[in-house]
Amino acid sequence: MKFSKWLPMMALGLLLAGVIAPGSARATDSEQDFYVRTTADLAKLCGTDPSDPLYTAAIHFCQGFGAGAYQAEQLHQAGSRARPLFCMPKDPEPTRNEVLAGFTKWVAATSDVGSRAPAEGLFEYLMKTYPCPTKKKH
Repeated sequence: MKFSKWLPMMALGLLLAGVIAPGSARATDSEQDFYVRTTADLAKLCGTDPSDPLYTAAIHFCQGFGAGAYQAEQLHQAGSRARPLFCMPKDPEPTRNEVLAGFTKWVAATSDVGSRAPAEGLFEYLMKTYPCPTKKKH
């Protein structure tokens, strides 16, 4: 499933075991983890180990949050004609699993983003990973 096509079908395929890269999975300790106040909180849910009892709920939350944030940004761009924050490649277009696994790794490797608001951190990752082409000046 392509990243840009997960909005209408977000309920399908949420139980995908390949979301997490080996060695990057983390334990989701309790329902408190679902408050998601920071980017680190979101990355923790997105990186939940498949053997964790809360794995299914964590991945559903992670993917639902990502789909909602993505759709809100798409609607903002369409309604305001704002320049896109990020531009997903079309050939090949990354899968949802690739994007979320990359986000989880990026947060772990980027010490200054963990305390930011979850959507801010997600969008920063998308902007750095999938920048829009700049127009050449003639």
